[in-house]
Amino acid sequence: MKTNRLMALAAALALVACGASELLGPGAPQGIDGMVLLGPMCPVVQVDDPCPDQPYQARIDVLTAGGAFVTSVESNAEGRFRVGLRPGAYVLAPRSGNPFPTAGEQEALVVEGEYTDVVVSFDTGIRQDAVLTLSAGPRRPSARGSTRPDRVGARTAAHRKGTGTTGPPMVSA
Repeated sequence: MKTNRLMALAAALALVACGASELLGPGAPQGIDGMVLLGPMCPVVQVDDPCPDQPYQARIDVLTAGGAFVTSVESNAEGRFRVGLRPGAYVLAPRSGNPFPTAGEQEALVVEGEYTDVVVSFDTGIRQDAVLTLSAGPRRPSARGSTRPDRVGARTAAHRKGTGTTGPPMVSA
């Protein structure tokens, strides 16, 4: 009898110390219903080949608006996840790859009696590589044997001929 009272007291103290959990069971009346997508899947999207984002299996931490950890969920192979939560504001913090895919944190508001629909989008980084490559342009040898992007070489050549858009024309002797 004395052991039961001590266990009950310990459980009550633990609840007071930790506060009420934000996480509810699978039959909760409210929470977050999420879809995780990965994209873009193609560097260029064309009308006849839209190349839609694909479902993605990922781990997402659920935090309170104040930043306290609530739980961690994993989307299934179809990209779906569902977590029962008490009403309130939450932050979804997807665990990103190194360096890709990446996804930023996002806020979700859970209201009583409803599941909030959320889409978590992971970026593959495929266009990041394409942008870096295109901005540098193709490389060609310079007069000194080093390489530099063509766009810089073309601008320099235009300035040497006196057809540049900035500064006075160069005069050759």
